[in-house]
Amino acid sequence: MTPRRWVVRLLGGIAGAVLLYWVVAAAAMFIPINRNFIQTPQGIEVFLSSNGIHVDLALPVANDVKDWRAEGLVILPDTAYLAFGWGERDFYLQVPTWADFRITTGVNSLLWRPALMHVSELRSPRQDAIRLTISEAQYARLVRAIRMGFAPGPVRILPGKGYGPRDNFYEGAGAYRMFMTCNQWTNRALADAGVRAVLWSPLPFGVMRR
Repeated sequence: MTPRRWVVRLLGGIAGAVLLYWVVAAAAMFIPINRNFIQTPQGIEVFLSSNGIHVDLALPVANDVKDWRAEGLVILPDTAYLAFGWGERDFYLQVPTWADFRITTGVNSLLWRPALMHVSELRSPRQDAIRLTISEAQYARLVRAIRMGFAPGPVRILPGKGYGPRDNFYEGAGAYRMFMTCNQWTNRALADAGVRAVLWSPLPFGVMRR
């Protein structure tokens, strides 16, 4: 086989693998998990919101089930909700919006990279957020899933890091990779809590369309 044919076959194989990835993702984002989930009247309100890249989960700062202040997070006094998002370290720090996206950053983020937890302090939920009302048991499981997104042990903040005065980054647990993206982490947290989710959602669409 000539070098030219080898290169053509290699590029064809890569293109085929990428196409297969997105075909499987498109199908998985329409396969429901916990399809019998119904919201709990008078339950605990949680919120889903997306900036077009990440989907965040917003939870009350404190209630009878969980007081996040006890975890040692940096929380301003007027904060009512905390929005949590798990993601790849370099992508989080270098790509706050799609305008900052670079192909090299996107490719690198798929290669088993260290994770961070992003926590935003909200006075109220975003106006475009999706509201879910869940039971205390479901909420406790959701809290557990989110807490496991932080690195083991006491929470560890990244000093001086954040997009503004009301958010911070903390060391995260696990590794970001093409099959465990930031949006799949959120999707899995919902699934683990018994809330309606999808089989797999590497993109915000699968989580938000639910």
